[in-house]
Amino acid sequence: MGNISNAGRRVDNLFKLAAEVEKENAAVLKKKRKLGKMQDELLAAMNSNNIETLGGKLGKVSIRTTEFIEVKDWERLRTFVKKTGFIDLFQARINTSNYKEILETEKFKKIPGLEKAVKRSLHRTKNRK
Repeated sequence: MGNISNAGRRVDNLFKLAAEVEKENAAVLKKKRKLGKMQDELLAAMNSNNIETLGGKLGKVSIRTTEFIEVKDWERLRTFVKKTGFIDLFQARINTSNYKEILETEKFKKIPGLEKAVKRSLHRTKNRK
């Protein structure tokens, strides 16, 4: 067991630091939005002028093209996977909400291969003034 002495002071210090973090995170988020907007505007200008690289005193920017896969028709994809067996096209991730719903609505006690895990963490609730 951990030491619980000075609990009230420790809780208050936790809240003070959390408030500082929230304030700083808000400022960072605002700057990230501004940065994203600046990048989008610069990319659009470069695209419209057919420019791949630009430089300034502090550095340079260049356009990087990355390919990615986007599902346009899930039903056709599922049919393809069933026919070919290419199940490895999908990532292994369980949707917690759907898991709970299946257990509740379908009257299953458990789903083979799945096990519920519990994570404990500290939750903060601010006192009202």
